[in-house]
Amino acid sequence: MDEQGHQVEGFEKANMQKSQMVFGGTSQQLVILINSVLFGMYSYWASIFILPAEVVEKITMISRNFLWSGAAKFKRVPHLSWQQACFYRSQGGPGIKDYAIWNKALIAKLVWALAHKKDTLWVRWVHGRYLKNQLWWSYSPLPDNSEKDKVNWAMLVWARTVIPRHAFIVWVLIQHRLPTKTRLAKIAKIEKTITCAVITVAIYHIWSSRNQVLFDSKQIPGSKTVHLIKDQVKHRIVHMNKILGKYSRCIDRLLQ
Repeated sequence: MDEQGHQVEGFEKANMQKSQMVFGGTSQQLVILINSVLFGMYSYWASIFILPAEVVEKITMISRNFLWSGAAKFKRVPHLSWQQACFYRSQGGPGIKDYAIWNKALIAKLVWALAHKKDTLWVRWVHGRYLKNQLWWSYSPLPDNSEKDKVNWAMLVWARTVIPRHAFIVWVLIQHRLPTKTRLAKIAKIEKTITCAVITVAIYHIWSSRNQVLFDSKQIPGSKTVHLIKDQVKHRIVHMNKILGKYSRCIDRLLQ
């Protein structure tokens, strides 16, 4: 999961040795560092998205390792569970913030801002786009695509016995978007264009050979004329393919 990897990348790249030098490296100072620096990085994303459980678990693991060993990677077995480390001081814990709970709390804060119409650009946009003078607590979202009328061919195409690639092609065919005819038309157009090039080059060289016979008394062999026609058409098509990229299907035949 590439996106999830980027979300925890900053935690793993934190300079833990430098942090220990600044904060002294004691357990309580590591708690302060987790609640300030690591949680500060986390809270930015947690206040925008409901983060995947795997991301939250990864960040929790990094924080737990840092608490007990001063490093992001696992080095020693924790003396107490992470749940106990998240107890408030009045409950007998060091007061480390629980990432999963705080993610829910920060998202709930967004709901609270919507419900009370907090004067921010995002809240105004949501009210103008979706709520439209309705109360948050009575708002019901519009039906999505799941409410669309069902089609009578769905079971035929998407049956479990159908091979997936066959089902996909049939689905595209039913939507009248199968590109086979379009592709064939393009190929035919390209071949027609090449045929025009061959004809015009042939006419030119026949005319040139005729002039050399009449005015210079030179007889050019027919095989040489055919070779010149093929060579010039080949070079022209290769050059145009570099510019337009439309003639790659015909290059192999021309180079034979």
